[in-house]
Amino acid sequence: LVCFHLISRGTRRSLGEKGAKSRLSPLSPMYSPRMTRSLSCLCIALAALLPLSCDGDDISDHNATLDDFFPELPLPTGEAQTSFAGAIGTANADELIPGPASSGVLGDYFMRNSKARFVVQAAVPLVGVVPSGGNLVDAVPLAADGSDASPDHFGETSFTYQMGRDCTHQSVEVVRDGSEGGVSVLRARGVTGYNEFVNIRGFGILPIQNSLVPDLPDSAECATTYVLEPDSATLKTYFTIFNTGTDPITGPMGLLSDTGGEVAVFQPRTGFTRLGEIADAIDGGDSPTPYMVWQGPDVAYGIMPKHEDINTPIGSVVLLGVSVFMFNVESFLDALRPEVNKFFAINSRQGFSFEVDIFAGRDAAEVEKEFLTLRDVETAPLSGMVSWNDGGGVAGARVGIFEDTNGSGDVDDDDIVVSYVNCQADGSYEAAIAPGDYLLRAEVVGKARSSAVSLSTANAESSANLSLDRPVSYDFRIVDDGNADAIIPARITVIGSHPLPTYSSTLGDFDIYYVFVTTVIAKRGTTTDIGNGA
Repeated sequence: LVCFHLISRGTRRSLGEKGAKSRLSPLSPMYSPRMTRSLSCLCIALAALLPLSCDGDDISDHNATLDDFFPELPLPTGEAQTSFAGAIGTANADELIPGPASSGVLGDYFMRNSKARFVVQAAVPLVGVVPSGGNLVDAVPLAADGSDASPDHFGETSFTYQMGRDCTHQSVEVVRDGSEGGVSVLRARGVTGYNEFVNIRGFGILPIQNSLVPDLPDSAECATTYVLEPDSATLKTYFTIFNTGTDPITGPMGLLSDTGGEVAVFQPRTGFTRLGEIADAIDGGDSPTPYMVWQGPDVAYGIMPKHEDINTPIGSVVLLGVSVFMFNVESFLDALRPEVNKFFAINSRQGFSFEVDIFAGRDAAEVEKEFLTLRDVETAPLSGMVSWNDGGGVAGARVGIFEDTNGSGDVDDDDIVVSYVNCQADGSYEAAIAPGDYLLRAEVVGKARSSAVSLSTANAESSANLSLDRPVSYDFRIVDDGNADAIIPARITVIGSHPLPTYSSTLGDFDIYYVFVTTVIAKRGTTTDIGNGA
């Protein structure tokens, strides 16, 4: 408005000089025609910038590059090296991580410290859920002696936006190898592209708006930065997008992952999720959760987005082993709604970075502790024993931690699962959770379940011991109907009402049916030693 006022007055003065009967107002500025033209050009230039400044805090810098939006790295400490990063070759092939989900090869990159080690793929195209290289593919926690605490069961994870676009990494560099002390850093960089393996629009049953069609190209550069601090089992992962085009880039953002080896997917407040089909996901309704856990044998991986508000919801869905994690929505399907799915909006020559912490530990309780600690949330220690009723610790027991939502004092369908902890071989367990009132219950899948115990945690350590009824064992012999001495192999099925139907929130075993108690494959036909050394 000020520009219009000044230009109009200057224009009237200019026109008045050419008209015999024109008259100046006493307030009219005495602008020359040249000054008026200059002022007009200045105001037009300012007007062109107004839409950009209204859409964000910063006016676009036409000299900006992708590097301007990388996360700030801590300075080297000059101390002895305790975090390591580098390329994997024949001389250090032992940096590869063995296990059922291992996919690292020579030419990839390693990161390790005293708590965990990781493998990041080289920037080569692949065939799989995540078709581009440069992503995290293997991870394992380390035992106190420095050995792997478990085999590798980590799949692969990458960021995704607009329902199917990702970062096609074109190079991987060692930014810091850790030799100067402090963190080690890897960075993969490239351009955004279309992930053709996961075609959500192609399913044909979900409405994908035109602005979210992933195969429509945009002008964006991208990078993934991996930062490993000394003595930390968490790999801080930063996804960076930079808009080199003229049109804004907006839409939902999340993670697309292959869940990996022998893992089950656990979500706080929801519990374990079946690796089902898309129809199961749609029928599942809302599933907001602050993070995700991939639980494998003796290993758990925490996938923890870092929002300013710890209670920011995340919608998730698991389809046939493929995990999709959408930020700042109540459910996965909310990401398809244009009024709620704009997680980011990047103007021309602008960018941003978003942090996701990836933790390697033993169970969901360790993930919960790391999640709260990294976000400066107070925790309270919790410990105890799980024992058989006739004595002895229960190896393989799992203790579920619940909110007693309805105040019944027992675990039921209305209660919310917070986390779980896997017991040690002697039946002991330890955890750290936010202070509050909880219910604890111990289970051994398909065999025993304790009564619920109420517990209130405070800053002082809380303890709860739980007891399980030892299951009954039966010996058997399967013999031929015509010859009682002829033991034959067979399958035994115990039919009836299962006394302990699966509680999927903490166990994740969906394959126990109410009419079948158990099935045993008796390859030798008996549990009794018949003297042949079998």
